[in-house]
Amino acid sequence: MVSFKSPVNSRIIKNCSTVIDFVLSDKQTKILKLAKKFNKQTISGNSILIHQIPAMLKFFGEKEISDSNLENLRNILLY
Repeated sequence: MVSFKSPVNSRIIKNCSTVIDFVLSDKQTKILKLAKKFNKQTISGNSILIHQIPAMLKFFGEKEISDSNLENLRNILLY
């Protein structure tokens, strides 16, 4: 895995009310961990994906996903 320094640091996060990370990850990302240290609201890439799934299925002409299946995905993707 390639590692790089984030352009977002604690000085920037301190001035935010919400931190959004679009990275899909099975773990909480460094930026979200840092945001939580400053008691900021966080939104993960996994959370965004869950909300995109119904629209993506519709866009690609697939059947709608049931609420129970979406809830199952939510339980799998969110930590």
